[in-house]
Amino acid sequence: MKRDNKELINIKKILWLIGYVPGKIGSFERLMVNFTKECRKRRITFKLIFPEEPCEQFKTMVSENGGKIDVLKFTSRIDPVYIIKLSRIVKKFGPDIIHSHFDFANFTSIWAQLINPVPCYIWHQHNFAGNRMPFLRKIVFKIASKKAKCIIAISKSVGKDISDKGMDEKIVHVIYNGIDLNLYKIQDANQLRQDISDKYGFLKSDFVVGSVSEAREEKGLQYLIEAVSLIKRDGLKLLLVGAKQGPFAEYIHKKIGELGVADKVICTEFIDNVHQVLSAMDVVVVPSLMEGLSYGALEALACGKPVIASEIGGLREIIEKNKNGLFVKPKDPEAIASAIRNLMDNRLIFASLKSNARPSVEHKFSLDGNIVEIFKVYRIS
Repeated sequence: MKRDNKELINIKKILWLIGYVPGKIGSFERLMVNFTKECRKRRITFKLIFPEEPCEQFKTMVSENGGKIDVLKFTSRIDPVYIIKLSRIVKKFGPDIIHSHFDFANFTSIWAQLINPVPCYIWHQHNFAGNRMPFLRKIVFKIASKKAKCIIAISKSVGKDISDKGMDEKIVHVIYNGIDLNLYKIQDANQLRQDISDKYGFLKSDFVVGSVSEAREEKGLQYLIEAVSLIKRDGLKLLLVGAKQGPFAEYIHKKIGELGVADKVICTEFIDNVHQVLSAMDVVVVPSLMEGLSYGALEALACGKPVIASEIGGLREIIEKNKNGLFVKPKDPEAIASAIRNLMDNRLIFASLKSNARPSVEHKFSLDGNIVEIFKVYRIS
């Protein structure tokens, strides 16, 4: 990262613009809450702006730690009404730093920065840029490269992607997502396994494969379900946490019926105790077709679970082949099935991957470390 290296000595106000609406408390929501706590310690006024009202639990957690929340709706990445209103909010609030997250907030905030610039603007890229609206994206990336003090990418893969599509690589800085290692941790699975078995109808002796994501086409859950249908064994169960939600949920439900695996596959909505459910699983699969950096993989590893993952994107920066997990080709049910069978049959390999899981994320992917790195960027921007 290279800019003017002018240090911001006295940060009094920070504004985060978020391009989605929190409907649950996941790892990114915990980052926002913990960042609020850190701002309170540093006596910094911290405000978050969302396109709609976040869930009540999240609002309470932010408010209790001194953070402020505003709602400002947008209709597109170049919504002129939103841009004008945002510019007015910026002028009134007077932040030293604006830090935008996710596409809608990134695009709209860069236009507002042209109208009413602040001393330090940070663009945070949480996923691959994609191929939609290439002309508009190229223009915005060029403006962002001039107006942003720093572009934060959540992985090297994401950083390369946006640099290849027009972002100035000299100001792209990688900060890996972090998770709460006090929450996601290795626990005694016996009682948790019993509770999960009772709730979802598994046997305590079953080999439980899990995945945590909502049903979206790019998450590749359809290939995982097909893989399970190829494993003709008793005692194998698949728990898909969050798969009852998302634009692909109906298709996933239909796929389970068509493949005749309704007795092996359980889908749930998102749940609050994901860390406990992860601890009751044997292995976690991340069959994504596109992944900037997977919170699901990080959380599973922190809970001491081996991960089978598509060999793509940021997953290659989390999974170490044959050390904490196994790689498979994306869109390949047979490869996924083979990897699952391998861990079912080879307990020594399974035990080795399991023992290496948590140590592989403890130093590089902590929530506290994530916040420290963000403040470092603020200070040298």
